[in-house]
Amino acid sequence: MTMTTEQLIEAYFLNKLSADEVEELKKRLQDDSATKEDFIFQLELSKVLQENEKKKIKQRLQLLDQKGSPLKVKWWAVAASIAVLFVLAWVFNLFTINQQNDQLYSAYFQAYPNVIAPIERSSNGNISALQKEAFQLYENEKYDKATLAFEELYSQEHEEYARFYWLISTMGSEEYAKAIELYKQNEQWEKSEFEYPAKWYAALAYLKLANEKEAVHLLKEIQVSDHALSKSAEKLLEELK
Repeated sequence: MTMTTEQLIEAYFLNKLSADEVEELKKRLQDDSATKEDFIFQLELSKVLQENEKKKIKQRLQLLDQKGSPLKVKWWAVAASIAVLFVLAWVFNLFTINQQNDQLYSAYFQAYPNVIAPIERSSNGNISALQKEAFQLYENEKYDKATLAFEELYSQEHEEYARFYWLISTMGSEEYAKAIELYKQNEQWEKSEFEYPAKWYAALAYLKLANEKEAVHLLKEIQVSDHALSKSAEKLLEELK
């Protein structure tokens, strides 16, 4: 059952959304400026509440230190306040991290050039009709259709280039979890000319889904290689520190 935007927002603050659901919420907020403003307001309110909770906890602890104070402090209230504080801090921190990751992703993501069947050479008899169609869709940034075309192409040819461009097309369609799945399904990347480009795009997909640990792992592998992407990986790693 598909959740409404309001349900997604509520689940977000309760830390009950999956990575795919977080992406769905982001997409909806981008298309609904009014709801996006309300969402940002709630985040800012969370930050204010966080500061208020800090003050309340400090005051309660000060009361505990007063000798002979007749006030009976309810420890469960203090514990509850601390719990609220950590939840609000987590929510605000998560949103900040996601914003940073989104900015880095936007700065570094660029579709890999078509080095297999460039459109200007599409009259070449060695290029199949399906290849031509898939790469035309890809170069025209029609990634939803390109995803389907490369999937079919891979099922027919089982060539690594088809899986590679299929992976990038899914990212162009904002299906980041699917892109990672495609990367992980293939154990032959190291034997492919697309080994490091595939790792690069998988790292960006992990970054988009706020999985910095896996992103950094792949970026470090690229960094120590002699591939042309090593400098880009090094720069991105610096920005993630």
